[in-house]
Amino acid sequence: MRFPPEEIVFLYFSFCKSHCQWPPLLIILYFSVIMRKNVQREGGSALPTAYEGNQPYIFISYAHKDSFKVLPVLEELQKRNFRLWYDSGIEAGTEWPEYIASHLRKSACVLAFISQNFVSSVNCRRELTFAQNLNLPMLNVYLSEVELSDGLQMQLGLNQCIFRNKFSVQEDFEEAV
Repeated sequence: MRFPPEEIVFLYFSFCKSHCQWPPLLIILYFSVIMRKNVQREGGSALPTAYEGNQPYIFISYAHKDSFKVLPVLEELQKRNFRLWYDSGIEAGTEWPEYIASHLRKSACVLAFISQNFVSSVNCRRELTFAQNLNLPMLNVYLSEVELSDGLQMQLGLNQCIFRNKFSVQEDFEEAV
């Protein structure tokens, strides 16, 4: 029986609550590495490669907590020869806001994966605001039902969007994106 990553983490935390001596932060770091390796191993494929070059590309905005939902879509888009940039492999010590802003400024458009995790992320909201200040075209993919504040409704309301829950088959969803 296979469990999705979020259920594995829940089961592990439930077990560790009474049996584990590791500090919670260490557990989270450990599982982020394990889940990343699991994503790399599924189907024998590697994680999508973040584009670096001078050709037009799509900037991917998403909450890292949603990686297990987002990365398979990115992999499919790369198979179809779309150039994508997302914050993969940013080296330690890099000035994160400058690095992200630079890639956002050079992008042709933005593909944002909206979820409750996205809405709760200060960094995701900053990317959204900066992209809109740059007047970049944006497609929002709603990964789940999400409660938007009035301000976010105002920001996201005029963008094209796709709702994940409207598709019963993953391949149909990936085709729509």
